[in-house]
Amino acid sequence: MAWRALIAAVALAACAPEGGVTTADNAGAEAPGYALEVFAHDQEQIYLVSHSDGRAAAARAMGETSEVLTPEVARGLLTERQAALGADQGEEVVGLRAPGFSLSIKGDEKGAEGEEGAVQIAVNTGGGSMTIDARDEGENDRARVRFTGADEATARDFINDAEELSPEVKAAMLASLGL
Repeated sequence: MAWRALIAAVALAACAPEGGVTTADNAGAEAPGYALEVFAHDQEQIYLVSHSDGRAAAARAMGETSEVLTPEVARGLLTERQAALGADQGEEVVGLRAPGFSLSIKGDEKGAEGEEGAVQIAVNTGGGSMTIDARDEGENDRARVRFTGADEATARDFINDAEELSPEVKAAMLASLGL
């Protein structure tokens, strides 16, 4: 499988600075702070940053252009794109659970040569989490990455590090979130 989408998603995950994901005492609940989402497929990237207090900002990049979206439009697009990834990425191949922590990796390799397939990685640390859904479709890989429990600095860096977004779109997103 050509894991380009997964590699890009993991690289994005690795960019979160230490302390960027917080935990909560009530495992399973949405973590306070920011949720950071990105979906990438071919020339399209959709970004959604939302705060547990209701503030949100979103954008989409298509090729060389980018635009601000309403959070509602971005959520609709993310839901639509998530359906294309598939709800279940196959059987769990790795599972690790301990108090306050869980890791699950599911995989589904399709195609005789392993040319197509999917993977889903979920890490939960109390109320903070990271989920990566990726599907290799030959030339058209898809990936969606979602972090919860991010702090303000991580949310700001997430937006500023989005190379596909123009400086004007980044500034509008930051302003919408009061960052």
